Amino acid sequence: MFLLIVRIFEYPFFSFPSSDILQPYLPITIINPETNVKYRWDALIDTGADSCLFNKTICELTDHEFNGAKVKTFVCQGISSEPIITFVHTFQIELRHPENSVKEPVWQSEIIEIECGDYDKLPILLGTTDFLKHFKITLDYPNNKTIIEIKHEREDA
Repeated sequence: MFLLIVRIFEYPFFSFPSSDILQPYLPITIINPETNVKYRWDALIDTGADSCLFNKTICELTDHEFNGAKVKTFVCQGISSEPIITFVHTFQIELRHPENSVKEPVWQSEIIEIECGDYDKLPILLGTTDFLKHFKITLDYPNNKTIIEIKHEREDA
């Protein structure tokens, strides 16, 4: 017999010092699975993005060779319909606990391929097919918070 467990976490919206706009960011840890180098970052939930998009800085901080000879390239279309050349790298993503970033992560991805663009002025994006699809997400704009429900089955002993 299996038991369905639902855990609910609330993450406050926040803004960066350069902006007064509160936005739905999530605290994540980005891991290079080849070297186990980890880096903490805050990433923007983007329900309009098919997949996650990381920047060059994330690649460098996690010891990936951004546009090395063996790195796959991909051309995606940005919001302005302009083609963007990206470089594909493998990562794991951990969703950190909203109240204490020292606690164990509340969720961890499998090893996934993520496109990385040569930009650093925009936030890293959490897209639907490789991150957001794993959760029920409520963006509660009146209360400036993101509510994430994580479901998993556990065998009842």
